[in-house]
Amino acid sequence: MYRFVIVLVAVVALPGTWANSAGAPDVACKDLVPQHKVDPQSTQAPYSYVLPQKRTVTPGESIQVTVRGNSKTDTIKGFLVQARLNGDTTPIGTFSTLPGQPTQNLNCGTETNALTHKTITTNVEEISFKYTVPTNAKKGEKFQFFSTVAIDGYHFWVRIPSDTFTVA
Repeated sequence: MYRFVIVLVAVVALPGTWANSAGAPDVACKDLVPQHKVDPQSTQAPYSYVLPQKRTVTPGESIQVTVRGNSKTDTIKGFLVQARLNGDTTPIGTFSTLPGQPTQNLNCGTETNALTHKTITTNVEEISFKYTVPTNAKKGEKFQFFSTVAIDGYHFWVRIPSDTFTVA
């Protein structure tokens, strides 16, 4: 009887442990799916971007970006972000962590071209970071940010798009 109870408790508790509390795995680089062993949410994400007002950037320019919940209850327990040219799945540019933010770089083929979370133990309502446009970006290229945000190990939204930026 006790073995059955232990096995049942382990099976019920496992999905929560499948979440990646120390950051997204590299296998999430291409499709931004965090491998939580449950399907992503199909509803509109309760998260949005706080972006600079200007949507035109120059090669090598750095901008600060914030991803935040749309309400106080839309906290962040997991996070992955990349910038991609429109219509492409390859991450571009580089990300830098900001002081006090629970973030770390993730190597998705090139060092620092993605950003993910560290272990988050408190309720985080927003995550901010610095993004640097590639120095070899061509005039007229358009890119946007795509993020995956998890409120917990069972509920997450994949490839949340930002507004588009254009290289001047």
